[in-house]
Amino acid sequence: MSEQTAVLNLDRLERKLKRLAALARADVLEIALTAGALEIENAAKDKAPYLTGTLRRSLHTETDEKSGSSVSVLVGTDLEYAAMQEFGGVVTPKNGKSLAFEVEGDMVFAKSVTIPAHPYLRPAFDEQRGAAVDVFRQAIGDQIRAIAESE
Repeated sequence: MSEQTAVLNLDRLERKLKRLAALARADVLEIALTAGALEIENAAKDKAPYLTGTLRRSLHTETDEKSGSSVSVLVGTDLEYAAMQEFGGVVTPKNGKSLAFEVEGDMVFAKSVTIPAHPYLRPAFDEQRGAAVDVFRQAIGDQIRAIAESE
């Protein structure tokens, strides 16, 4: 091996190492975290209570924070009633003395209604945590391989 070849290979290695350092950047981590979070999102959609489908359709994955090499990704929904479905609770009237709603064509009046818990998000997280980590690792590995194979 000549000295020139050794220097060229060293330059190539140095360029690749610099590109590998880019993996710590938030945009690369965001891609991998989002890929893993989608495993949880899809499971939560399967588990979410279904009447009209609005809750299921509203579930999404989004980046919460991204700076430098720090990223956090959330899975959830912005629907007001989503937490009530997940954890259960009691609904009381905001204005007036009673709630009014229709059940099978009949008007019903009540001072409160207890909504039982229908967990969908936490069970999805618990069941898919391992798959999410595997997908995250695969996404990072794919990026490392792409860098190693480039040039």
